[in-house]
Amino acid sequence: MRIRPDNFTRFFYFVVTLTVVSLCVVWVLKSLAKYFGLIDLPIWIETPSVVAVVVALYSLFDKHLWAWPIFRHLRLIDFPDLRGRWSGRLKSSYDNQELEAVLEIVQTSSAIAVSLYSERSHSVSEIADFTVGSNGQTRLHYVYRNAPASLSPDSMQMHLGTVALTYFADVRALEGDYYTGRGRQTYGTMRFEFSDRTLLHRFRP
Repeated sequence: MRIRPDNFTRFFYFVVTLTVVSLCVVWVLKSLAKYFGLIDLPIWIETPSVVAVVVALYSLFDKHLWAWPIFRHLRLIDFPDLRGRWSGRLKSSYDNQELEAVLEIVQTSSAIAVSLYSERSHSVSEIADFTVGSNGQTRLHYVYRNAPASLSPDSMQMHLGTVALTYFADVRALEGDYYTGRGRQTYGTMRFEFSDRTLLHRFRP
């Protein structure tokens, strides 16, 4: 779960709740062990057991449970679930041509990674996170490293760049701009629509 000044209180209550649930789980397990006549574990093992349950529950939440709608209703999660494959197009100021491209997004409650595939190149995010504007719209920002394909034009070189994409929940689309760093100094627009959850790790299906 991402910690920011505006959600620190919710994160604190989340940790407290997780700890209480873990204590209850350990208590139930010890009670069942006693009920069925199993060996009563010494008290010094109980604390590590609670820690282990907390870690296990948080890992489960971080990887899977965070996407459940209930956590959005509780305002514990305030960013969209973008996991999956997104198909779209981008237009560069370099040649003013539109190119087909694909975004693939891997996401947990604490991190997000974005890969972009096209016939010309492949890029991978190095830093990525969400912001929420004053109008309530969510934007995905990330810094990427791009590597050209073997058949790309000679002018294509490995470079860094930045992307800012606004998420439109009603049509499940991502739309925005990108800028390349020193060396290319180009910019362009991008638009992607959700395809499916399957990640192919390549441009063509």
